[in-house]
Amino acid sequence: MEEASEKLRYELKNVRPITAEMYAQGLMSIADEYEQYMALYLSKAEYGAAKMMVSSVKNGSIISDIQPFIAGTLPLMEALKHVKDYASYLKAVIDWTLGLGARPEIADERKTLKNISNIVKPSVHDQGSQVNIGTITVHGDVNFNVSVTEQQARHIVGFARARTESMKEIKPGDVYENVVLYWDQTSRRLNAKIGDKGKIDSISDASVRVNFADEETKKQMVLTHENPYHHAYLVDVTVQTAAGRIALYTVTRLIEVIDMEPDT
Repeated sequence: MEEASEKLRYELKNVRPITAEMYAQGLMSIADEYEQYMALYLSKAEYGAAKMMVSSVKNGSIISDIQPFIAGTLPLMEALKHVKDYASYLKAVIDWTLGLGARPEIADERKTLKNISNIVKPSVHDQGSQVNIGTITVHGDVNFNVSVTEQQARHIVGFARARTESMKEIKPGDVYENVVLYWDQTSRRLNAKIGDKGKIDSISDASVRVNFADEETKKQMVLTHENPYHHAYLVDVTVQTAAGRIALYTVTRLIEVIDMEPDT
């Protein structure tokens, strides 16, 4: 097992005592979210090889230094480069939950919302407290790029709860009727196996690969329009998943083409 030298710091500047369970959940959620983050970049065979482990606990409020460990044959430098990126990813997710930025690419939204909620939860109802997350360089310098106050923590936990409750559980093979699809990417080739990607807001925020039940449907949704991005499409789709994520929409029926061309 290889050990990386760059670390992530998880600092709880608490006013009231924190239960051992809540502290442990915060650490475990940082570790689990690291695996979710790395799943965006690793192959299925490599997934699970890169983990976060606590390397030290320091005096202060509650300061934990967490370090990647790379098992198996995963190249060390490939994992190392993701430590700062992981901190930036956590900031992007937290900014999204606070309404300060767009939703970043996420491997499993349900898991991420649960993890982020657990990470900031020690500050909820602890007036004057703060959760800080940042990186520690090989020279010992600490750069915090995430700071969450008590008020912000309450907002994040509330956002995560509301969004999770509103999300439908997606099962492989689920059929969604009368949903609106719009294009994020298209291919002008009729028989292209990849290249068409679209979004269906009522199912997921993610851009997902799109297949068609027949060639005629693709012609009507892509090839017969000068600019298919100026239209939305009322369709029936079948959803397929991989590793808990939506991987494919198959359009089984085109119901209506909706003109969305901007006014001139």
